[in-house]
Amino acid sequence: LLIAYKNCNIDLIKDGQIVNISDIKKKPILGEKTINNIFFIDDIAYLSCPFGLVVLDVGNEEILDTYKIGEDGNFVKINDCNFDGGSLFVATSNGIYSASINEQNLSDFHNWEKHTAFESGLNTDSLFENIAYFDGNIYVSTSDSSNNDVVIIYENSSWKLFTNPYNIQSLSVSYNNLFIVSESQIKIYKKSGATEIISQNISNAKDAIYDKDGNIWVADFYKDLLKYNASNFVQQIDPN
Repeated sequence: LLIAYKNCNIDLIKDGQIVNISDIKKKPILGEKTINNIFFIDDIAYLSCPFGLVVLDVGNEEILDTYKIGEDGNFVKINDCNFDGGSLFVATSNGIYSASINEQNLSDFHNWEKHTAFESGLNTDSLFENIAYFDGNIYVSTSDSSNNDVVIIYENSSWKLFTNPYNIQSLSVSYNNLFIVSESQIKIYKKSGATEIISQNISNAKDAIYDKDGNIWVADFYKDLLKYNASNFVQQIDPN
């Protein structure tokens, strides 16, 4: 289990022991220093940060590298990262970038490609926040040229509009299902092509996942933790 704190301190919990990794916390960095998201490929964790993509070897408990991705080597705020089986994709404050996982020197910005092929109405240099890989495609949350929330999909080497949910809060994959979480509803896309919508008892949803038994758990800003079986509300859990 990897825990990232607000001050960029990191704890690994392994076999009941806590291993602290304080490299990012201690390192003097100009500008914002946070960990926006964590993505795993086996034992390697990719930490999306405002100053780059930090590569952490969880098995050996050490930071391997920091990839600075912005054009001309400039800092670009990285909000999220994902993998399509061949390339790493990053969602940033100024575009979407990708690079082959097999590239020898990913710390060199020249080896990262900024995506420019966007459907009409989508903004190439927009703020891209969450990124997910589902059913063979990459999905990213962003806003269109009218500043409305949208989810876009990468198909045939081009980015196209997938859906335009209102006030999107998160985009993720859980047990091979795509979750698009808006404040007032959860929309779940299944590999079968079916879509499930949950809105009962939701006031301000922030995130949602499946568990191994098929229950859905929703983090709600006002109602704490909500449990659903299929789309049926089961329980509200409030910490003391």
